[in-house]
Amino acid sequence: SAIKVVLTGKLRPWVSGKDVILHLIGMIGVDGALYRSLEFTGEGVSELSMDDRFTIANMAIEAGAKNGIFPVDEKTIEYITGRVNRPWTAYEADPDAEYEREVVINLSELQPTVSLPHLPSNTKPVSEVKGLPIDQVVIGSCTNGRISDMRIAADILRRGGVIAAPTETVYGLMARWSDPRAREAIYRLKRRPADRRLQMLAASLDDLDACHLALRRRHDADAIAARFWPGPLTLVAETVDGDTVGIRIPSHPFVLSLIRALGEPLAATSANLSGQPPASTPLAAVANLDGQPDALVDGGLATVTHGAASTVASIAGDTLAILREGPISQQQLQQALDDARRLRPPTP
Repeated sequence: SAIKVVLTGKLRPWVSGKDVILHLIGMIGVDGALYRSLEFTGEGVSELSMDDRFTIANMAIEAGAKNGIFPVDEKTIEYITGRVNRPWTAYEADPDAEYEREVVINLSELQPTVSLPHLPSNTKPVSEVKGLPIDQVVIGSCTNGRISDMRIAADILRRGGVIAAPTETVYGLMARWSDPRAREAIYRLKRRPADRRLQMLAASLDDLDACHLALRRRHDADAIAARFWPGPLTLVAETVDGDTVGIRIPSHPFVLSLIRALGEPLAATSANLSGQPPASTPLAAVANLDGQPDALVDGGLATVTHGAASTVASIAGDTLAILREGPISQQQLQQALDDARRLRPPTP
C-alpha cells in the first residue's frame, strides 16, 4: 500500500529537504509508513531541488517506508540529461489510485527542524530548542553530503568560520586564507605556536594570483605540481618579496569542491592539538581541541595514506629539502625537477 504526501507552498530560506522529511517523520512516526511507499506529489514538489528530493527519498526508510517516490518533472529531466546513456520511461500514479492515507505538508510553514534523542521522530523546530548547546555539526552523511551542502560549508567559511574536514592524509582545520581572524581561530583551537605557519590549500597554483603571491622558483613549482598534485605533498616556496608559503593541492574531492565553491584558497593545518598525533577519524578530529570548530565534515576514516601526514618539501633555498617525510620521497621530487629542467628551453 502507499501513503500520499501532498506538498504545497514554497520552502523558506535555510529550510531544506532534510527539514521536510524530518517534519513528516515527526508527524507519522518511525513506523508510520512501515513497508509502504511514500509518494510525494503536489505543487510544492516543483519548489524542491534534486538534492532535496534525494534526501527525502533516502530518509523515507526512517519512517519505515520501503521507498520514497517523486514524480518526473522538468527538473528531473534536466538533471538526468547527460547523466544517462540509455532510454528511460517516466511512470505516474493512476488517476484513480487508492491510498491508505493522505498527508498534507505546507512547505511555507516549515522551519529548520532537528531530531532529538533518541528517535528520528522526536522532531522539533529550531525555535523550540533555542539555546540548546550544539557540540558538533556534521556535513557529509548519506543525506547531507551533496554539492548544496558543500556550498553551505563554503558560506560558513565566508562568514569567518572554521571547519574540520578530511583530506587525503588526515583531518584538518580549515578557514579562508584571506581572513586573519579565522586564521587566528585555528591557532586558538589547536594551541599552535604563533611562529608556526599554516599551509595554503589551493585548487591550482593559479590561485596564488588571487592572494597576490608570486613564487620565485615558479618553474620548479610547476614541475612538482604536474607530477604530484593533487596529492599528499606540501611545498614550501619562496615568494618574490622574500617571504615563504607552504602550498598544497589536495586530492580529496570534498576539499577541492569546497575551494572551488569558495573561490579562494584555504588556510589549513592538521586537526589536533599542537604536538599531538594527527586525527584520521572525524570524532578524533574534534575530541581534544581547545574549543569546537563551526562545523565537522564526516568523511569517514582517512585511509589513503593510513593517517600519515603529507610530505613537506622546500624549494625556498637553492636546493630541494625534505622538511617532513611522508608518502612522497625526496628522490621522487628531485626526479621531477631534473626531468622538467632537461625539457625546459634554454634561457636566451
